[in-house]
Amino acid sequence: MSYDWNNYFRIATCLKNNSAIDISLEETRYRCAISRFYYSLHNLIKIELDKKLQKDLSIYSRALKGSHRLIIDLLYSSNSKNVRYIGAGLEELKEMREDSDYRMSNFEKIDNGFKTAADSAFIIANDLLNTINIISDPSNNIDNSMLT
Repeated sequence: MSYDWNNYFRIATCLKNNSAIDISLEETRYRCAISRFYYSLHNLIKIELDKKLQKDLSIYSRALKGSHRLIIDLLYSSNSKNVRYIGAGLEELKEMREDSDYRMSNFEKIDNGFKTAADSAFIIANDLLNTINIISDPSNNIDNSMLT
């Protein structure tokens, strides 16, 4: 049985909303939530693209740009503005994840920055989660020429 990446979304939501966690861990829980939101959608979208393209993108990601950039580029290559929208959302989540892992000071400039960032990540991830099925629509073409 394969892992259900929706569980990453669920744990991220729990982390974001659980104010009962020790206050000294507040920044950490928001950082973790942002990261899990991104990885849940990255993996769910990868599964959809694997099915649509009938390929295991993991094979190509090592030889090309890495799976994260490859998946975003594939989404941007679609003839569908809705699929490209998913690509833009995933790219924004990726940037937020990188900020939370490496440059969280970017969020310190915003009032209640860590919480605000986690709330924004939730909104984007939830939106993508609700639209991910668009990828499998047969009328939405994805240019997979970069995989050859």
